[in-house]
Amino acid sequence: MENKITIMFWLGTILATVLSCVVIAVVILYQKRLKEYQITLLKQRLSIILEAEHKERARIARELHDGVCSELLCVINYLQIIKLYQDKKTKKDALKQIKKISLNCYKQLQVLSYHLAPPHIKDNALECIFSDFINLIKKSTTIEFSYHYTDASFQIKEKEKLILYRVVQELVQNIIKHSSASKVSLKLVWEQDKLIILISDNGVGYDSDFKSDNAKKGIGLSNIHARLKEINARFKHIREDNSNTIGIYFENQDNKSSNSR
Repeated sequence: MENKITIMFWLGTILATVLSCVVIAVVILYQKRLKEYQITLLKQRLSIILEAEHKERARIARELHDGVCSELLCVINYLQIIKLYQDKKTKKDALKQIKKISLNCYKQLQVLSYHLAPPHIKDNALECIFSDFINLIKKSTTIEFSYHYTDASFQIKEKEKLILYRVVQELVQNIIKHSSASKVSLKLVWEQDKLIILISDNGVGYDSDFKSDNAKKGIGLSNIHARLKEINARFKHIREDNSNTIGIYFENQDNKSSNSR
């Protein structure tokens, strides 16, 4: 009887040890797989960010080449005219054109610099940041812009403001370049713990699913989705033949965290 108990004890001990080893092995394997998945996800996000930065640099290079550089070349040509021609009228007309082109270059560089580093993100409310942006955009396009907002119901962190600004900036640039719209409206609707940003235009419809074959290439939709994912914001696009409405839905995470405690 005693031998049976001893055998049962050792069998139980061995079985428990084996099970413990199996559990430990499963946990180690799970952690390894989880780490590999996190590394893969991080690489994907990094790839999207790098691609977005590459596209942004390429866009800025095009803006400088096609806009500012071309304008400065015209200034050089007018300076040559002033040097070669002696009559006052020709010189006066050339100086007038140089002044006009220089002012246009200044406006283009002002818009580019604002896009690269929007001022006072930290110290200003989101509605003020968007107001400055829309006022600046109005100077560089013939599209009619309208802007409305309700009173803010909660505070947004600096990172969240910057991401929402970048997304709206990208969407507005897409509308200007691709939609053939004549009217655009931007609305900020604040609710108790939610901010809804609505961007509407009367241009041609397009596909906002960046994975779709029908989506327009090179308009930064993958970047938009990646940015919004960082702050757990949702993206919704209502498309019609002659209009588009994009909704960005951002929830106050601090309020959700305090309610869940």
